Amino acid sequence: MLYICNLGREVICHAVIECSHANSIWAKSEFKDVVDNFPFEPPGKVLKWVFEKVGLEKIGKFICITWAIWTWRNQKVLAGEEMNIQILVNGFLKLLEEYQTLCMVKSHLSFDKWYPVPRGGLKSIRMRHSLGTSELDLAGLLETIMGLLLE
Repeated sequence: MLYICNLGREVICHAVIECSHANSIWAKSEFKDVVDNFPFEPPGKVLKWVFEKVGLEKIGKFICITWAIWTWRNQKVLAGEEMNIQILVNGFLKLLEEYQTLCMVKSHLSFDKWYPVPRGGLKSIRMRHSLGTSELDLAGLLETIMGLLLE
């Protein structure tokens, strides 16, 4: 068995809830009270309990923090890499926030009021290939694809 905090057995619930590293993250989160009263029961009961305590609106955040802690643990134990756990948690929460924003935007999109950019209307954006001198004209490529689709 592998131990990160040298306390308790290395089981999933210990790794993401009880471990001192995980606990330092939960203590700073809005889920501190939930984690302090965490029941160590079979997975089905635990999931139901967490969902009831956290609620539908916040379950995504709870899952992201749990996932980030588990990812941190796996990087440390399996790959031998030390990562900043707080930066990892913040990154996972930012990913969730961006996904939720994208979902809200997509639900408000309407193609009834959308008009394609006129042919030749995109400014050229050039990217140099890092290994050579060839250039990729993204705007030209987009114009060509749009032109083919709209013809």
